[in-house]
Amino acid sequence: MSGSAWEVDDRSTIPCVVCGGEPDRTVEFPSLPDVHLGFASSTLCNVCGTAADAGDADVLTRRAEAGWPDDPEAVPDMLRLVLTAAGHRLRPKAVPPPEFRHPSPEPLADADAAVWAELEPLVYDGPDDEVVVRGRIEELRRGHRSVTLVHLAGARARLSDEDGQPWLISDGVTKWRRSDADMIAAPYDGPAWAGQGSELAHHRSRHDVDVFGFGQPIGPIERVEYLGRPAWRFAFAAPAHKPYDMHVVIDAATGLALEERFGDSVVERWTAFVTGEPMDPALFHWDGPSTSIEEMRAAQWREHEADMVRRAAWFANHVTDKQLSVAGESIGVLVHRWLADGSFDASLDGALDGALARRPRSTAWWRLGWSEVTHRWSDDTWDWALAVWDEDQASRLDASAIAGIVRALGR
Repeated sequence: MSGSAWEVDDRSTIPCVVCGGEPDRTVEFPSLPDVHLGFASSTLCNVCGTAADAGDADVLTRRAEAGWPDDPEAVPDMLRLVLTAAGHRLRPKAVPPPEFRHPSPEPLADADAAVWAELEPLVYDGPDDEVVVRGRIEELRRGHRSVTLVHLAGARARLSDEDGQPWLISDGVTKWRRSDADMIAAPYDGPAWAGQGSELAHHRSRHDVDVFGFGQPIGPIERVEYLGRPAWRFAFAAPAHKPYDMHVVIDAATGLALEERFGDSVVERWTAFVTGEPMDPALFHWDGPSTSIEEMRAAQWREHEADMVRRAAWFANHVTDKQLSVAGESIGVLVHRWLADGSFDASLDGALDGALARRPRSTAWWRLGWSEVTHRWSDDTWDWALAVWDEDQASRLDASAIAGIVRALGR
């Protein structure tokens, strides 16, 4: 059948970038030097589009806050793009105060450079002697507080929740990490733990600096006392896309960061830090039940294979058991989601790199979330959508090839 509501609907299948509603227009976002986030959508519904045309930031903000409940920090950048695309000149983004971000970091002064030359290997490599620490780390992250209890002796470590339950143990040979209810045992591969502020329980990594930035020290580098210990206070300059410098306090003896602060939104700090105490070796060994990393991966692989069989069986039983193909080449189908009403969406590979979806025939807008739909059609029961991401493949998908796919899917 032709002329269905789906076949004549030329709107984007991606929802409004502001509120998540049905799109009515697509806009072209400008490139702004103070916006470093990318957005999958550049569509607007009529309500948000009208507000954007009028420059009504209040209406857009209210609708965006409802549309982005899980990522509120993205809203200001998204609204800047929407309002600028509508022709409104906006004030530059507020510059963080200098105590949070240095406006123009400069090379260290001679005195600070001399201190950094001595401090840098301590920060990244640690001292010659084994670092032995017992303490407590507190992390405050956007209003959420977590605590890690730390026992550290070189490559040996025990990290526990505030109630004393360990979530990571290392004896320098094996590392046990809690995963759901099990402890997973794997060969020790260095102090790569993270979470709950535990990054402070190992020295900084040059690799992390290469990947994430925050490698340029900013003076002054000041002598301070922290938790009764000699320390150094300074900052590492933020990369261009980050709002805050990383302000640190480095323990003068161990090179560990006693505090890391990013503005007022993320603060990690030791609240207890005791060095040199004898450590019970039993702290660094897990003798309870555990699963080896190999056993875990084998179980995951078995589960994956069984899941692939289930997905293929659903497609064969509910869509078609015929092999889809184009010009004699097979098309692979991986069903990602299916519903009791027969709806599904799937990815394609092989002869076509793309996506396939269907739903019960409807007059409603279809929230596929695809950047494009190569071919759309309806039959008596279903609306269908096909997307081909590869331009060369799409150019070879002529009417005959599409008809063959439609026939194969028609059971």
